[in-house]
Amino acid sequence: MEDKAEKCRIIVSADDFGMEPETDRKIISLWKAGKIDRLAVFVMRNDLPVREIEDMRNSGVKIDIHLELPNGNGKNKSSNPSRLWHFFINYISGKNSLSQVENAWRLQIEKFQNIFGRYPDGLNSHEHVHLFPFYFPIVCRLCDDYQIPFIRIGRRQIIVSNAVAIILIFMKMASLRKLKTTKAKTSDCMISLDWIGNPDKINDLSEKYQEVEIVTHPGLVQESDLIMKYL
Repeated sequence: MEDKAEKCRIIVSADDFGMEPETDRKIISLWKAGKIDRLAVFVMRNDLPVREIEDMRNSGVKIDIHLELPNGNGKNKSSNPSRLWHFFINYISGKNSLSQVENAWRLQIEKFQNIFGRYPDGLNSHEHVHLFPFYFPIVCRLCDDYQIPFIRIGRRQIIVSNAVAIILIFMKMASLRKLKTTKAKTSDCMISLDWIGNPDKINDLSEKYQEVEIVTHPGLVQESDLIMKYL
């Protein structure tokens, strides 16, 4: 939940709502415990628990859209190198071309509007694919077209010893320049809970940054427990 200290505002974002019922139940439990600030929703999934999402929004939780690539498996359990390989193969082969991705993301945003009667409070994506430098200009354009006020990226870089985080650092170096062209805002920095390792490091972040978005995946048992205990 948000840290009330003057030094830093901690934003806890829960990803993957709508992926599967068990993940949804864990996120709802964390919300009821006051642990969630932002919710990232898969809108293309069946039986989305709309009433619970509206209850969360009415309590002050920001409801973001969790974008998916048109050719990508949101439930992919393969290793990070395998997922990265398939990501680039799908891009190079044209399965996730710029036009296909933009069309798919527009459809997802419009479906969000059809479901909830409004556009998302923020925009992010499954496995951070929106940070890919060739996709990020699409994200900025969509935020301006649909007046979405928040993009997950973080203005400042955090160096951690995690392979995924290191790859994203290089992706963000190019994408951050494009962020200046949109009206959408972002946090001071963004970090995923699984990159941190030792949860005590959260206190170190609080001393260095004004606003930290911590991306979490409550569908994972270990992360759900860490959120409840440390955040």
